[in-house]
Amino acid sequence: MTSIQMLVCVVLLLQTVWAATRTSTGTSIRTSSQSYGQSRCEPLKIKICQKLNYNKTVFPNFAGHRSQWEANQYISSFVPLLNSGCSPDLLHLICSYYAPVCTSYRIMVHPCRSLCKRVRDDCTPTIIKLYGKADWPKELDCKKFPRRKNAVCFGRPRTRKSAKSLNFF
Repeated sequence: MTSIQMLVCVVLLLQTVWAATRTSTGTSIRTSSQSYGQSRCEPLKIKICQKLNYNKTVFPNFAGHRSQWEANQYISSFVPLLNSGCSPDLLHLICSYYAPVCTSYRIMVHPCRSLCKRVRDDCTPTIIKLYGKADWPKELDCKKFPRRKNAVCFGRPRTRKSAKSLNFF
């Protein structure tokens, strides 16, 4: 099962849970996934993220970027880390945040906190080596991402290529 197929299954589960958690007043329990609102689905054009198993993304993204060009500027800053191979999950984290997958259920799926923490822990030694200090990007503060047990989120893919085998640049 691909990560997108798994994501669709999880989204279907979320819909079922949402329907089951409606209160008698008609309001629902809030989840950490966001609806698209004014966002739009569009073909994924960010080359690095095209290596993953999805081809449509949502903008504006979680960072508030209104275009893929703008998001790509931020993603490009991760190229030294990507090239280092510090974490096989780094690409999944940055793409799920800066170029979130477009789902047919019109929700924006955040990266999971566990994915973020794993990448941060894997890459901190490399960040120190490259930049002289352990400055994890503020926009990727793992505390702001949902825990897998509490919400639908983008986690570790079932099948992964190593970061070295993806040949970034």
